[in-house]
Amino acid sequence: MGNKRPPRRPGRPHHVTPAPRAPDVVSTTRSLNEVAAAGGDLWVVLWQALGDVWLWSDAPHDQSGELFGPSTPDARIRALRARREAPQLTESLGTFHLLRSAPQVLDALQVANACTRVARWAEEESLIEVAAYFGEGAAVVDPEDPARANEAARLCRLATLTRRSVAWYDRGFQLSVRAQNRKEVINALLGYGSLLHALGLHTRARPILR
Repeated sequence: MGNKRPPRRPGRPHHVTPAPRAPDVVSTTRSLNEVAAAGGDLWVVLWQALGDVWLWSDAPHDQSGELFGPSTPDARIRALRARREAPQLTESLGTFHLLRSAPQVLDALQVANACTRVARWAEEESLIEVAAYFGEGAAVVDPEDPARANEAARLCRLATLTRRSVAWYDRGFQLSVRAQNRKEVINALLGYGSLLHALGLHTRARPILR
């Protein structure tokens, strides 16, 4: 944040800001190291799942069965080990296994909920960047839900992924206005104002928070 230029204010609801591009999880070493510290096979499975989620979200449903190859014995063993490392994620990891082995049987809500469960687990474990990326995963899979967009924005803000947070708050605000969801309009404005405040842009933050 070298020049501290303020992020632009959330836009008008007739134009909904697109979601940020998929994160390059291979190069996000901080995230990889965070999850690797929590367990051996778990981080491999989670980052594979995250890439699968973004890929699945972009594919037409009738073509989803062609996205991935058959599961290998090594992959199945790794998935079992990952479940032992984080038994709280058993349901989500099962969904991600289906996403790779039989993606056509899943709907967006199932995949989004699996991502949300991982995001909540990661936040509780103080793996904040991991939480942010899975929060984003839930929001791209369920793209019309303003609450998911605002949650992705909040988690990105906590993870200091500032540009991504701004984009999600922008999108969350616009989706909320379009859906006439007053609660999420307020959440978007409060979150965006808090982001500006954290950047030291108090003059810009004050009217938004008010």
